[in-house]
Order: sequence, then C-alpha cells, then structure tokens
Amino acid sequence: MAAAQGYSAQKLGDIEAGTRAVKQNDAIELLRFFHVTGDDYSHLMSLRLLGEQGSDVTESNVSIPREGRLFLDLEAHAERIDVFESEYVPGLFQTVAYMEAVQAAEDATSPDTGREIRRDRVGRQTTVLERADGGPTVRTVIGFAAIHYLAQLPSVTRDEQLSRLRVLAARPNVSIRVVDRLHPGMMSGPFTIVVPPSGEFDVPVVYLEGLGDRSYLEKPDAVAPYRDIFERVYDVARDIEEYLS
Repeated sequence: MAAAQGYSAQKLGDIEAGTRAVKQNDAIELLRFFHVTGDDYSHLMSLRLLGEQGSDVTESNVSIPREGRLFLDLEAHAERIDVFESEYVPGLFQTVAYMEAVQAAEDATSPDTGREIRRDRVGRQTTVLERADGGPTVRTVIGFAAIHYLAQLPSVTRDEQLSRLRVLAARPNVSIRVVDRLHPGMMSGPFTIVVPPSGEFDVPVVYLEGLGDRSYLEKPDAVAPYRDIFERVYDVARDIEEYLS
C-alpha cells in the first residue's frame, strides 16, 4: 500500500501509530484506496478534522449523541456558520425559557434530560458566540413560522426571545433574516453549513438533524446543493429588524 500511494514506510507507520497528523489530501487518498464511501467516508473525514483541531467536548455533554458532539467541535472552530431553520429559533439563539417551551411542546424528554439539554445548549452558545476572537460569522435564515409561534407563548418568554434575536443580530458578525414567502429551501428541511478556518479544510460540512437521525455531508457534490439553496433563500429573506418593524 505504501508504494501504491507513494508514501514512505515511515510516513505510513507514523499515520498508523497516530503520531503524524493526517492531512486532508492523504485522508482522501487513503479512503479512496480502501473504497470507503458514503456515511463512513463523512464520519472518518470529520474525525480527521477533529483530531487536527482538538476537542472542546467535555464530559458534561452527556445529553448529546456522538454525532452531535462531532458537530459541536466543528462548530466551535468554524470561520462561518450558515443556518436554515424554518420552524423554530435555532439553538444558538434560544433563551432558556424558549428552550423550556419547545421541550414542553415536544413532550419527549424527562425533566432531568431536559435540564441537561438546556445546560449544554447554553454552554454551546457561549463556546461559539463568545469566542475570544469574536466568534464566527453566523448567517441565519428563520422561517416566519418560528416568529409566529412566539406569539403563542407567554409575553415574557416571547419578548425575551425577540430581544435576544435583535441583540445578536446587531453584532457585526451575526446576520438573522426571516423568510416569509415561497423560497428554494421549502423542500430541503433544516440544515447547518459549517465553514472551517481558511486553509484547514477544502469544503464546508453540512450537518443534517432529523427525528432520531443526524448526518454529515462533506463531499463537494453533496455539499454544493445546500450552499446554493442557502444563498438563494438568504437573498430573498428579510432582515429580522425589518421584518419585526
């Protein structure tokens, strides 16, 4: 294999022993050599990136599945995060009271698990939005239904959540828009695009989360449609301050 890939025996041995970081091109060639595709390909490429960056996940994240913890690490180091969520306020922007309201509506977690989820989500917000470098650029498109649902909550909960959205949207690196018309993402479902720091990864990672299912997309031809959809939806959406005024 070393000869076939043009590697020295020393280099291959270092990779196998875990004493040499696996660069992206090396990882791609190795996975191609072993005919690794699909979800296994995406998972291993995610692990490569996390191994290069180090992990911000702690033992406190007990409420978060493995796939979710991988996403948290990618998100914590991101240069840009693009979020599309049609039905509710994305986790990065949620207040604790809003989290409680959503959990009550879902009626799918125990009180203890609910508390763990809320604690971990607040920690995630701090990790991403309060980074020492000012945090990543965050572009978010929320469906108008998410704003409409707020009107059905107690006024204190509603006003606190709207205030948080406005305060965050006023940051120079955060953009929050609301889409209130037919748009290209209507059939896509929610998704997040994480763009790693320049030079560390060639393509962004798309994170998809559904009912009991979480997955990553990293291959350029799989990521491209989501990037295209996001840009098109972002273009037709309205700034949240304009929408609320």
